[in-house]
Amino acid sequence: LLRCFSSARSLLYQVTQSLDFILNNVSKMDMLIGGLLQVSRTGRLALQPTMVDLNALMATLLRGFDYQLNDFGANVELKMLDACFGDANQLNQLFSNIISNAIKYRDSSRSLKIAVASSVKYNKVVYSISDNGIGISEKQLPKIWDIFYRVNNNVEAPGEGLGLSIAKQIVDKHKGRIWAESVEGSGTTFFVELLRENFLE
Repeated sequence: LLRCFSSARSLLYQVTQSLDFILNNVSKMDMLIGGLLQVSRTGRLALQPTMVDLNALMATLLRGFDYQLNDFGANVELKMLDACFGDANQLNQLFSNIISNAIKYRDSSRSLKIAVASSVKYNKVVYSISDNGIGISEKQLPKIWDIFYRVNNNVEAPGEGLGLSIAKQIVDKHKGRIWAESVEGSGTTFFVELLRENFLE
């Protein structure tokens, strides 16, 4: 009887482990499918471009991160930003993804600092978003725009590695450019170049 009980107990343990494995993989697959749908939706959304006041947009956007920024004692330096031509909702998503990235990959050994500025070059505006986070290695920089790519899998941060991929997709739709410069261990600066005139005409 004891032997039967032991065998049943062992079998139950194996079944439980198998179910946990299956459920975990189903959850991961669900997240991947949801991520792909999000990328697909972003690509299909029609643009409704106007002149966008980036000062107002960024102020509203940062209020959405108030809790996290205050919790980490972050210092955000927001300079006067030049306006650009674009879809306000999609630009909100674009800059939200970059700010979210700065928060996720902050360096826990120092207070988070984020600086946002812009400069005008002919008919274009270049926005810079700098942080003093963990940084990105030179080898990884070309890969950060890939779907599901995560700079550091050891960092316990939510998300599926879609933020920068979606950001690039939005910039491409706006006939702009996005790139990053980084020093591993010191921080990263993202540059977003957008037009100051209607690019759909």
